[in-house]
Amino acid sequence: MAKKNLPENIENKIAFLNGDMICFGYLNGKTEYLLPRPCDRKSLGQWSRSDIKLASSMNGGVVEEYFADPLDEYYIKIKRTFNRKSPKLLDMFQLHHFLVLSKKAKEIVDEFENGVHQFSKIVFINREGDELPGDYFAMVPLRFIKMQEAGLALPKITEYFEQPSPSNSVIYDYLFKISQNSDVRHYLLDKGVWSMYGEPELIFMSGRLISKLKECDCTGLKKFTRIEKAGQGEVIYYV
Repeated sequence: MAKKNLPENIENKIAFLNGDMICFGYLNGKTEYLLPRPCDRKSLGQWSRSDIKLASSMNGGVVEEYFADPLDEYYIKIKRTFNRKSPKLLDMFQLHHFLVLSKKAKEIVDEFENGVHQFSKIVFINREGDELPGDYFAMVPLRFIKMQEAGLALPKITEYFEQPSPSNSVIYDYLFKISQNSDVRHYLLDKGVWSMYGEPELIFMSGRLISKLKECDCTGLKKFTRIEKAGQGEVIYYV
């Protein structure tokens, strides 16, 4: 299939999904949990050490890949009521600590990732109380990537990114390490989706997966350009 409207060298890029812009902007609303709360210690974003296991590493542990056990369905079996009558739902966006994928996007991600992540169907309601059409799924990334301190001298944030830079210095440092080390980038490009180790709400995606999503005309993958455009939900940083 011919590639359509892809950014230059998209398959060699790494993306960060700036989910806060979406969750607290265009898609404001109320989340309701549909199952009884479990009694275990795990919650969305909080796993114990025994729940996360090392899977692979490179360059003597400079970068490490971990996988977490699935969470109780309580945390992602939800109903979300939006404060809009007819909200525009993209094929991919972030809500709380997880991604939301349309059925089309879910099939692509699940195939690329060989079923390693956790999914649950999600119910969306408009402000009038009507269920929105289409099948959407909450996705908890169960892969975590940890990077050791590299001792790199970081340039000024505003001078490094072609697009507006992320305000969180931890994210900026993480992306800068990826951009400056070709071995790290190559290692990550086959990983699909992951969260930063210890920061599960900070979600990243490889350009190889994004390319497949864009080939199938999935929305929600445009580069973040200006703050006033954040309401549309397409707020990705590429490095």
